[in-house]
Amino acid sequence: MPDRKRGMLLLTMAGKDLDAIERMKNSAGFAEEVFGLHAQQAVEKALKAWLCLTRTCIRRGFTISRN
Repeated sequence: MPDRKRGMLLLTMAGKDLDAIERMKNSAGFAEEVFGLHAQQAVEKALKAWLCLTRTCIRRGFTISRN
């Protein structure tokens, strides 16, 4: 079931990561890894937002289990 509230929250968070990227590209003080991390996070949050808005939200967190 779509979850508009959570989807919009995730889009807002993705926008903050994208804003961080924009600010980093004009500064020599950031490592490529930091830039890449924020890029990856922006894409991941945007995809999760799309899922929440159109299909089913992925539950928060994860569980590691042993077989």
